[in-house]
Amino acid sequence: MLLLPPALALLVGVSFASASQITLSHTDRSNPDSFHAERRSLLNKYAGFAKRHFNSTGQHLDIVDLHYADKQKRASGKTSLRYNTYWTGSILVGSPPQPAPVVFDTGSSDLILDKSFYNPKKSLSANNLNTPFDFSYINLHVYGDIYSDHVAIGDVKADNVPIGHGREDFDGDLTGGKFGLSFSTAENSGFNVKQDPFIWAAKKQNPIQSSSFQFTLRRSGKATLNVGDVDHSELAGPISWADKNTDKSFWRTSVELNGNKIVELNVFIDCGARCVWSITPHTWRLCSS
Repeated sequence: MLLLPPALALLVGVSFASASQITLSHTDRSNPDSFHAERRSLLNKYAGFAKRHFNSTGQHLDIVDLHYADKQKRASGKTSLRYNTYWTGSILVGSPPQPAPVVFDTGSSDLILDKSFYNPKKSLSANNLNTPFDFSYINLHVYGDIYSDHVAIGDVKADNVPIGHGREDFDGDLTGGKFGLSFSTAENSGFNVKQDPFIWAAKKQNPIQSSSFQFTLRRSGKATLNVGDVDHSELAGPISWADKNTDKSFWRTSVELNGNKIVELNVFIDCGARCVWSITPHTWRLCSS
């Protein structure tokens, strides 16, 4: 598995209802062990995906060494749901709309909100899907009930979006919830429902200006998420497009390290990562050569 942090502007080709931009806030907790904490968090996150995939399909998902992940988990103990650095924006859920701060995550697909920021009983458009969810995300046990409801990122709106409504609030480092922006598949989703997640529901329901979403991330200054359009003023030059993702699991792309192409398929773009992470033998050989 190889994880890539987003560059200044991350463009991913999907379709949205209309063009909109929201401002993101950046959180960076002071932690002398932040490098190792991030490694453990990401390892646990993808190990959780692999275990859920095996439990639901009986097939092994070759994205992480589960024996290594279990060994690291026993050695390090429990980790927080939140990374040491993350990007948060506000969305609107339900009718009338309920604002909720969420961490955007291109490495997963589910929208999960804690009970303090979303109350389906106060939404006229909420529909109980009578389907519970119960799984581990990173190293936190997340459980509750799945509803479908109206969701909006700025002016980009979609109906009948599945939402995991937590029965308990998340840990103290988390406010609001997690907004997954990846494909909804057995690999990276903990929901077992037929409803499309936000980005695909918006694609089907409405026309758009551009089939893209764009992260512009800055530690200081304005950080934004554009949906349905590209803000070319944020780009230093022309857009370079990566290889097409063909398996509809994670956002995968090919990369080069010191001029050598990484040959493994498991190259993911994850906005929850600050460093380039790899546990593949091929990458180790390149780094040591």
